[in-house]
Amino acid sequence: MSNQQKLTYKHSPLTNSLVKILGSLHFIFTIFRTLRRYSGRTRKAKVVILHKDKILLVKNITEPTTWTIPGGALKHKETTKSAATREVYEELGIKLSKKHLREVATLTPNDTSLPDTYSIFSQSIERPPAIKLGFEIVEAAWFKPEDIPPDTYFVHHPLIAHCFKEGAYFKHQR
Repeated sequence: MSNQQKLTYKHSPLTNSLVKILGSLHFIFTIFRTLRRYSGRTRKAKVVILHKDKILLVKNITEPTTWTIPGGALKHKETTKSAATREVYEELGIKLSKKHLREVATLTPNDTSLPDTYSIFSQSIERPPAIKLGFEIVEAAWFKPEDIPPDTYFVHHPLIAHCFKEGAYFKHQR
């Protein structure tokens, strides 16, 4: 970790307890819904959110020890871009512009050992927004590429590197 202090967002202890209960119920409901509707396969949208030389990572209620990029499953008849913006808003209270959202990768079950198909987007923001953690997220933090924790979800490492390598502070096209 660099000598610069990490800016993190966490729930209060009471809220954290309620979030865990709601998160567990949500997780159980999601499992049943997924099994019933999609026969174990889902479409997911994730977003690499960049600000200057930092990326926003989150810890989800279902895997609170692993850092990941924000996002989640598509709803019925929802586009991947709509799901990406909706999920980021639900999880972090951040409104992203569909216009400036750039698709950087699509990962299928053939690409990974995962059963789901992921659409990965990237968006650069000029100012770090106020973050309001939704009930699915237990922690969020900005990281420089060299400070990304080792407990970051393994599939995301090459995606994050790709976004930074491409100069992917993808400047807004105005």
